[in-house]
Amino acid sequence: MGNCVVNGDQYAELRPLAFVLKTFIYSSNLYDTYQGGLSSYGLILMIVAFLQREYMFKKPDEKLLVSELLIKFLRFFGYEFDYVKKYICVEGPSTTEGFIVP
Repeated sequence: MGNCVVNGDQYAELRPLAFVLKTFIYSSNLYDTYQGGLSSYGLILMIVAFLQREYMFKKPDEKLLVSELLIKFLRFFGYEFDYVKKYICVEGPSTTEGFIVP
């Protein structure tokens, strides 16, 4: 496992995505981890893993829009991600490995 420090400069979309998703989770009363909610740490891990996946597939000159990433994030974790067979693997910035491991 490499260097697992993620800073805001590496993923510029992290902060706005986290803000919108945390607001959504709070307004939906899904923030209480003792009652099955999602913690801030868990949400950040999901966002970072998702952004790593998006960065792997983006073209060098392509700009990632936060609005599109939000929809893709919700679609991916809501419909496409198989929670039984896969897990999230957040890797350090020096690697391109990771995200979804079968």
